[in-house]
Amino acid sequence: MNRVTQKSEQGFYFPLLHILVFALVLRVIGILLTLQVSGASFAEYLDIHDGRDYIAFARALDSGSLKDARQWVVVRFPGFPFAVYVFGLILGKAWGMAALVLNIGGALLAIFFFDRIFRNRKATLYFSIFTPSWFLFSSINATEGFFLFLNLLGLYLIWNKNKHALGYLVLGLSALVRPFGVFVIAALIIWGLVRKKKSEYFIYALISGLPMLCWLCFCRIYYGSFFHNVSQYSDIWEHRMLGLPFKALLVNSIRNPRILKLCLVWGTVIFSIMATVFSGRYLLKNPVSEKWGVVFLWQFFSCMFYFSLSSSNPFISLDRYILTALPAQLISVSGIFPKRRFFFFVAAVLTLFIFLYWNRNHFIRLAA
Repeated sequence: MNRVTQKSEQGFYFPLLHILVFALVLRVIGILLTLQVSGASFAEYLDIHDGRDYIAFARALDSGSLKDARQWVVVRFPGFPFAVYVFGLILGKAWGMAALVLNIGGALLAIFFFDRIFRNRKATLYFSIFTPSWFLFSSINATEGFFLFLNLLGLYLIWNKNKHALGYLVLGLSALVRPFGVFVIAALIIWGLVRKKKSEYFIYALISGLPMLCWLCFCRIYYGSFFHNVSQYSDIWEHRMLGLPFKALLVNSIRNPRILKLCLVWGTVIFSIMATVFSGRYLLKNPVSEKWGVVFLWQFFSCMFYFSLSSSNPFISLDRYILTALPAQLISVSGIFPKRRFFFFVAAVLTLFIFLYWNRNHFIRLAA
């Protein structure tokens, strides 16, 4: 390594603690500025997007009235609201605050484990703020921060600590937060069966399925149906979850030709495909690398599923859906991130402005 390269890397280097503090401070600033520019109260902020449903789920658990909850509460998978309920009891039943702390705290832990797994400080730095959708949904009462924390914790236990059974169990818990946790589980299992040819991966698959099995049994006892959540989701999606790849995205792009929305949706598509291609290229250079094999499959399964979703849902929320594969994407494209601190801070400011713009528009729509 020559002196120029050494100087460049030293000039860009950030201690992990500084990144975590920066990520937290920027999210707190974003919340405070949102309240200022929108004129909303903190209680209203806790309820935006899906926040009210997770809070209502935790409140229903506390009162024993889950059967009577409205449909948009019932369809939520239980991992996050159960965690909100338990943590909320510690905070004196402040369910909204419990959800926000869990999600932001989960995001910080996700950043920490991302750094420990991939050992790429530049990628860690950008993961603290990028993409804007990640910054938004890890700064409100949503599941993204908590979900990616469990995803990356599971990988950390498997790859860094060689605790496979515990790691797969944690990944199974992540699928209870968002069922799309199955993508990383499938990537690990398939890579292990094909490349390592070890039958123990069948056992790991069973271990990762235990949390979901427990939830299905609960649904059978409590609701009278194993697939209560699934049937509720099916009703919302009009029994048509999947279609031809890109069909729904193209149809809704024609029906809703809004420039900003089109840029967001198709920018997400291009970014996702590019990251998958990059990871595939790295895998071809090192075909025995388990990490690159799993990173590639993780993204491939995610893209195939999200790009094939039917109705208007992928067009409306694609930038959010694809966040379940964000760690794999960011490590794949880390080589193209600018190395100068100036560009990172510009990206941080732009992310904050986008965050404020989206939140302000959300409150405007609520008031309309």
